[in-house]
Parts: sequence; C-alpha cells; structure tokens
Amino acid sequence: MKKFAFTLTAISMLLLFACSKEDISTRSGSESYSLDSSSAVAGSSGSSSGSGDSTANVPAGQITAGEWNDLDNWDFWKNLHANDTIAGYQDYWKFYPTKRYSVSVKNFFGKPIADCQVQLKGMGGGVVWEARTDNFGRAELWANLYNDGSDASLIFITDGSDFVAIQNPVEYGFGINQATLNSQAFPLDAVDVAFVVDATGSMGDEITYLQAELTDVLNRIKSFNNNLNLRAGSVFYRDIGDDYVTKVSPLTNNFSQTQSFVNNNHAGGGGNFPEAVDQALDVAINNLEWSAKARARIAFLILDAPPHQDQNEVILRLQRAIREAAKKGVKVIPVTASGIDKETEFLMRYCALATNGTYVFITNHSGIGNHHIEPTVGEYEVEFLNDLMVRLVKKYISE
Repeated sequence: MKKFAFTLTAISMLLLFACSKEDISTRSGSESYSLDSSSAVAGSSGSSSGSGDSTANVPAGQITAGEWNDLDNWDFWKNLHANDTIAGYQDYWKFYPTKRYSVSVKNFFGKPIADCQVQLKGMGGGVVWEARTDNFGRAELWANLYNDGSDASLIFITDGSDFVAIQNPVEYGFGINQATLNSQAFPLDAVDVAFVVDATGSMGDEITYLQAELTDVLNRIKSFNNNLNLRAGSVFYRDIGDDYVTKVSPLTNNFSQTQSFVNNNHAGGGGNFPEAVDQALDVAINNLEWSAKARARIAFLILDAPPHQDQNEVILRLQRAIREAAKKGVKVIPVTASGIDKETEFLMRYCALATNGTYVFITNHSGIGNHHIEPTVGEYEVEFLNDLMVRLVKKYISE
C-alpha cells in the first residue's frame, strides 16, 4: 500500500484550490484515482504560460511525486534484468548497468570521507570508471557500462593526502569494497545544486507549477545551515531548430538570480517527441563550474521526453556526459513529467544509477498535468515534489 506524506499545511493548500476531493484509491501497480475535476487547478492541462509573473498565483506544494532508488533496491533491479524486462531498453540506449562495484571510504575514526577520487581500473591498468565519494563516503563504479568489454582488476582511492588500492575488487552482491584512509575527514562546506529543465512545448501542462516548486525549493535550500557554501544554477533547453537549444544561469550564491532565471522562462518549441537532452546534460556537466571540492553536487534533470536515440552522436554525447558527471561527483537525479514512455523512464534510471543518484517521477495524484505512466518499481511513497526534492538535498548534504 502506498503511503501519503502530505502535511496538514500542504493538505490545506490543496483544499484551497479544490472544491472537493473524493477518496483516492491506493492500490499498488496500475491505479485509478477519483478526483473531482475542480481538484485540477485551472490551466493545468496544456497551459504554456511561464513568464516572470507566472508563479505569482500558483502556490508551491501541489505537484505529487515518488522516488525509487535502484541502487538501494538492487535485487529488484537484478530481477528485472534476469526476467529480460530491461534487456530491450539496454540495447536501445546502449547502457548496461549490471557490473556494479560499490565502495565505502572512511577514516580511522570510522567517519565517512566525502569527495575522494575513486577509480576502477581494468586488467591493462586503464581507468574503466571514475567517481567521487558522496557525503556517506560511498561511490559507485561500473565495468562494461557501455558494452565496451571493460573489466575490473583494481580500485584506486585517494583524498589527495593518502591513498589505498584494492586488488581484485568484488562486485556488489558479494560485498562492498571497504577502504580506510589516514584522514581527519573535515566536513566540506561547498554544495552545488542545478536544475536542468526541458522547456519545450510539451512541458506546457506542468511548467508553471514546476517553476513554483523549484522557486520554493531554492527558498528552502537557501535557509539551510549558514556554514554551508550553497550555490544554485540552471540550464533550460529545447531542441535543434528552436529559438534556442540551451540557456544557462551559472552556479552562484545569488539564489535570486537563479530564481529569476527559472521564472522568466516558458514552454515552447519542440514539435516532435525527442528533445536535446544530451546537449543539455553536456552543457550542465561541462559548462557549469562545479566546485572542485564539495560535500554534494546535484543536478535535477526535469523532462518529459528522451533524446534523439536514432542519432549515434547523440548516444555518444549522452554517454560522455554521464561518465563526466560520475567523475566530477555530480549526482544526476531525473524528475520525469507527463508524457514520458518506458524507454525514457529506463534511460533516466540508467543515468541515476551511473552517477549514484536516484529516480524521481511525477504522479497523477494531484490531478495536475497530463497522464503520468506508472513506473516499473516496487512500493513507493507519494510526496509533494518540493518536499521530496528538499528531502533529497538534505539527505546528500547531511554529515
């Protein structure tokens, strides 16, 4: 049974905009929800407004979403693979996330060490995959992720002052590769958060509400621990042939700048299903100036359509961007909106797996936007999207 994490305040907010709401069925799997038509806020279907004033009359805390972490539910993921549920999607996107090597790095006091460089090396000594430990001291490494025949013979770990090498590392399922470094593990204060947003016309049914949610998330992040060096930025994108392919607001301590950028964009362009996801990720990972040392680097990728799968250079660009994100320690956290198909769902889950992230999906519970597919996951909790995103940021910056 799915649980609802609505606060009393948030429920009151929904009731303000809904004259009545009938009982909601919470059956697992494919569900039906009986919502009075008045519970869907005016303009939630097909609206393309999104000017600087568009969020003024749209309170945050309305869009509903769930989270599913395939890294934390590895047996579930392996079962999907064993039953060939994901075989076609792997071949479709040329991502093969099965040979996983998990690493845990601590100091002699048992404290996790964040932002260590971690390399998986093959038999020939070349780097197969590279990542950085997160605030839990965890890193995820992948052999043969792009079906290139890469193997694993050694894991090399360093925090810049000490290093350790793990010979013959074990795949996840047989254990976690543990390392201890001679480090004081002083807390890092830098935290970078970026929003990469699909701004094509198909996002018109939800973008105004998403802008309200993102503005609220930024306000709440801004109020976090004053000892943290918090920065935010954003990339909006469309597709080749539109008014623009990508627009960038750099990572900055000036959250008002990022909020203005988010609110002053609107949905338009597109015209076909695939969009320039690969170019948006390339810009976000390689053009944003991510902190050289950080407690957390997070890129929320908000979209309702895949990249152009039929173009080989697109797949290669996407693979390079994900590899670089892992190398820089940027967690890619997809947030999928209405209109995505199963191919897009699994591509986003691959991106999350490869970068030690998690998968977020908007649900039908709020009545906002067009139909949202039911993800191929286990039991999950339904939350308001803004609360969920803030919860994840808190999780990945905690000491």
